[in-house]
Amino acid sequence: MLSDDQAARERAIDPSMSFCVSAPAGSGKTELLTQRLLALLARVDRPEQVLAITFTRKAASEMAARIMEKLEQASADTPMEAAHERVTRDLAQQVLAHAQERSWRLDESSLNLRTIDSFCHELTRQMPILSGMGGIAEPVDNAVPLYERAVSDFLHQASVGKVGESISALLGHFDNRWNKVSDLLVALLSRRGDWGPHIGQHHDPTSAENAIESTVADLVNDRLDALSEQFAHDTQELCEVINGAREVLALSPITLTHDAEALEGWRAVSAAFLTNDLTWRKSRGINAKQGFQKDADLKERFLALLARYE
Repeated sequence: MLSDDQAARERAIDPSMSFCVSAPAGSGKTELLTQRLLALLARVDRPEQVLAITFTRKAASEMAARIMEKLEQASADTPMEAAHERVTRDLAQQVLAHAQERSWRLDESSLNLRTIDSFCHELTRQMPILSGMGGIAEPVDNAVPLYERAVSDFLHQASVGKVGESISALLGHFDNRWNKVSDLLVALLSRRGDWGPHIGQHHDPTSAENAIESTVADLVNDRLDALSEQFAHDTQELCEVINGAREVLALSPITLTHDAEALEGWRAVSAAFLTNDLTWRKSRGINAKQGFQKDADLKERFLALLARYE
């Protein structure tokens, strides 16, 4: 087992090959990354040609400090405390010799260790037209104000063209509560890395729309399956009672199944059981407005169902 592990470590620092290293904490991943960076530095013309990307500035700074520490120890021939440091020391000495041949000035500023945000910023700065930024962009730690501005600009297109019609329909689903829709869209933007690739973001609107519709359909079917199971023993009674009330109100009858076609029926059940605040209706709130006449048998049957599930 130990020989297999050592062989894997030796392969992972081979600059001519690419690897994905997955290992638990404390297994030596940082030391392995240090060795690979040193191995790469020993074969390039300029140190900035070796790029290492991390998620935080702190991690980038720590890695740069670690590389410089190994180079300084090699230069001073500092005694080694562990056997595995022999590989790191040999690689560091190769880097020092390589740097001397090419007259490098090796310090933390010459190492290309950066965050992914910093790397993307550099790309957009070098390609303003291709990136679509049109100017110098600066990364921010708190992007919420930018999301809010983007959402505000988006919602103000309501009723303008085809996109505006879709925005109006979206607002209609939330009773035109702009603040609610805005908060949801801002939250979505903050997680765009999770959903963007799955809907063909900025590439194929038709495929994106189909993917969204498929996802929504799956969510609807899952919820209807759960509702059908929850009300399995009372589905027939519930359907008869709701339809009786709808008949009083001159509304069309509903069906209650686990199929998507029954979605409106389950919405009618929700409206009967719950208030606009999504709290259970009180018995005193069940009246003719919902189609339940005072002292009618239909009302008593509904109250019995309400008491069973609230």
